[in-house]
Amino acid sequence: MLIASTNMRWLGLILLPVLASGCQFSANRYADRVIKPAELVGTWRATELAMKDLRDLGVHEHLNTDGHELILRADGTCSVRTIMNMPVFSNENVDYRAYESGCRWKVGDVGHQALKFELTPMPVVGPPYYYFAEEGGKLLLWQNATDPDAWRYMEFERSGGITSADLRLSLQDVRVFQIHANVSGVPGAVGSAFAKAAREERFAMAEPGAAWQDTDVVRQPALARRRLGTVALSESFCLIFYELGGRGHSYHVAAFDVSSTGATLVWHAILHDFITEPAALLKAIDEGKVDDDPSLYL
Repeated sequence: MLIASTNMRWLGLILLPVLASGCQFSANRYADRVIKPAELVGTWRATELAMKDLRDLGVHEHLNTDGHELILRADGTCSVRTIMNMPVFSNENVDYRAYESGCRWKVGDVGHQALKFELTPMPVVGPPYYYFAEEGGKLLLWQNATDPDAWRYMEFERSGGITSADLRLSLQDVRVFQIHANVSGVPGAVGSAFAKAAREERFAMAEPGAAWQDTDVVRQPALARRRLGTVALSESFCLIFYELGGRGHSYHVAAFDVSSTGATLVWHAILHDFITEPAALLKAIDEGKVDDDPSLYL
């Protein structure tokens, strides 16, 4: 009996990691910090893991990630396309709806901090809500797709970038930005993200008014090809206004999403005029004086 008992304990130790590896995440996914509303502005789409979990639960429709989208705007309005009644237990009781209007969002509390919606008309079971998680260096929105003990989730991740319209909403209150007129004002994570996006080894930018490579005639190779205008920093965004030299002088702005886990380039545009502060950028967006074609060189 002692041998059998010992063998069973060893079997349990072997099986536990195997069982854990088959689960998507641990049961306690709640973010361990306060998520600020400004961090949520933008477009969110369902993850592939969420679609797999729905398929495993017997759901047969709406299994494309593009079919599940949350657009959260800085003014509190939103657009939503997804399943309303989480958790689901079969394909028969899925309540999928789309709201292009009659949608507002806020950060509230549902036992834990959560993204909450006010929808008109109201779904039969009430509007959905999603908790926050930080995993793999990114923020996720999630809800249990079925019994919490099953560790299957309906979850959303931020979509690749934002549009000028999205950025415009984030610029509504320009008072949240602090302006710096020196390269040292660029956070290290933002500089690294800029270099990565530009496919360059390191971040290099001349100080405002300093010498730089303003043409394609290279006389001093050590000089930077970009010259800073200003840096505008808020809790969740970093805007870099700068000039780009080379074959054709141009004015640019690059917007980075900034969080505790790093920085990500979310928007870039060529400007018709030299702009150095958020209020002027907001005006340029309204007047159509920005070109944010993603193929344009940073």
